[in-house]
Amino acid sequence: MKKISSFLLFLLLAIGFANSSMAKPNLKVSFNTQKLYYAMDDSSVIRLELHVNILTPDGLFTGTINKALFQGFPYHLDTWSLANGPGPLPPNPTITVTDYDNTNVDPDLCGPMPDGWNCAWYELKVDTGTDSYGCPWVANIWGTSTGIHGVYNGPVSHGSICPTVPVASFDISWSKDRVQNDMLLKIASTGGVVHANLPTYLMESGKLCDGSLNDTRGSYCRYVSQMTQLTSQGCTNVEGGNSNVTAVVADSSPYDQTLSNIAVEVNTAGTGQFTTECYFQYLMEEL
Repeated sequence: MKKISSFLLFLLLAIGFANSSMAKPNLKVSFNTQKLYYAMDDSSVIRLELHVNILTPDGLFTGTINKALFQGFPYHLDTWSLANGPGPLPPNPTITVTDYDNTNVDPDLCGPMPDGWNCAWYELKVDTGTDSYGCPWVANIWGTSTGIHGVYNGPVSHGSICPTVPVASFDISWSKDRVQNDMLLKIASTGGVVHANLPTYLMESGKLCDGSLNDTRGSYCRYVSQMTQLTSQGCTNVEGGNSNVTAVVADSSPYDQTLSNIAVEVNTAGTGQFTTECYFQYLMEEL
């Protein structure tokens, strides 16, 4: 199911939505995630750092693994800490590689990679070490590859054993008071660079879904925000020519009121008026 909506800026900012669903097993303390796709350079020699975020009703917990992973061996995270929320810190989870492929993997599965990088994947089993997380919770894992061609961050893999949280009633808004899919941003010329910050908000059934609240609704708002990914599609001038605008997206903490913050930079040097369209796409996932 796809949910498409346009967000309008004077700039004409258009944002689209998509979601997908997957059946999940019954509650237990270990599960197989989706495949974790990561990048290898053409020398096949990289340093891979795995990042693990686990969001539960008790908090957002983060950790990393900085070592070579061998199939069939469980590894505790090298770091494990409480990033947000009341806690307490649960046991350090373990990650086990159950399968892998580092040859002939479709490069599109790793995202838009620069030249010199190849796509690979691990199938990972996550053992949380506890059955007391409470639902909803989700584990997000991604890999940072460092090699002769630089650094590349792979796509995020999501995993959970909680019941599916439907996203049909959720929306993204420029306003926290109502669902607002259109916004007109007028920039007065200064002859230099003008900056603006545009927050976006997660809405559920027409009301703000506030992840800063430590209640049941807040837990589900944090869960959906973690399952929502924003991708920038770039900015173009309607009148033609090079764009005068750049827009950089920063995800907010799941414990913030905002879903993300878009930093807009407008070069107002020269004369005349222009209209720029900046395109973004939100992907909301159901597990």
